[in-house]
Amino acid sequence: MNLIPFFETTTVIQYHTISALFALVLGAIILRMRKGTGRHKLLGRVWATAMVIVAASSFWINEIKIIGQFSPLHVLSILVLVSVVWAILAARRGDIIRHRRTIKWLYFEGLSYPAYSRFFQGV
Repeated sequence: MNLIPFFETTTVIQYHTISALFALVLGAIILRMRKGTGRHKLLGRVWATAMVIVAASSFWINEIKIIGQFSPLHVLSILVLVSVVWAILAARRGDIIRHRRTIKWLYFEGLSYPAYSRFFQGV
């Protein structure tokens, strides 16, 4: 594994990558743990913050330009930002089914799929 490209890239891409990897690992832990506990809520807040950092930082990554400075991945970033808010509001309202569905979408589609697709493009 060669990490030189990671250290030679921009700071925004480094933050984006580290936040995404952190959210990927922490999300897996949270999905496996008991729900509704204080630990679940605390780690969920940390995970949501990491997801916001991942999505927001993508707006400063413009290597793929399809529509002006943006690409379809930026649409995904908007969906992630909206979904994080949606999931938090659902949990606060007590709508746990909607919260669970939204979180699983965020994890498996909003986070995992882009990570795997980028990885396999480079192989």
